[in-house]
Amino acid sequence: TSLGIILINLLSRRITKPLTDLTAAVTAQTKQSTAPQAPLPIPESPVEVQQLATQFNHLLDQLNAQMLREQQFVSDASHELRTPLTAIRGYVSLLQHHGKDHPEVFDESLQFLDSESLRLQELVESLLRVTRNERLQVTLKPVTISELVTQLVQDYQEQVPSIQLTCQAGVTANADENSLK
Repeated sequence: TSLGIILINLLSRRITKPLTDLTAAVTAQTKQSTAPQAPLPIPESPVEVQQLATQFNHLLDQLNAQMLREQQFVSDASHELRTPLTAIRGYVSLLQHHGKDHPEVFDESLQFLDSESLRLQELVESLLRVTRNERLQVTLKPVTISELVTQLVQDYQEQVPSIQLTCQAGVTANADENSLK
């Protein structure tokens, strides 16, 4: 009987080894949850464990792709938020240095700060809709590109005086004006 127990023990270890190896690989993968996950080893047998490992790898591929999309989204969102924030900070600095002495700078800056803060609010609301998996609302309408570019150059001229740009008048596009800004 002791020989039978030893043989059963060896056979059970041999049968469960692919599952044990797969479990160890999954455990190792879960410890590095912030990095893209490498594929799990696929055993040659038994077929059921091979299929399970293949499906795990398919799931890992989907999770890795989702992680990359989320990282890109965060990067894009950060850039989109940084632009109006930088402009707002520049105009606040302008007001602090020249606002009292030049009332025309004050009125122009206040108008710019109001429009940029509204744009920032719309960006944040769009991000919140995206995180709630709602459809991002983009309003397409004819936008005169030359006027938009001219306005943007004027808005940032105080901060970057070296900006020089000429564009052809009357160029229009069907677009969302806030997305272009």
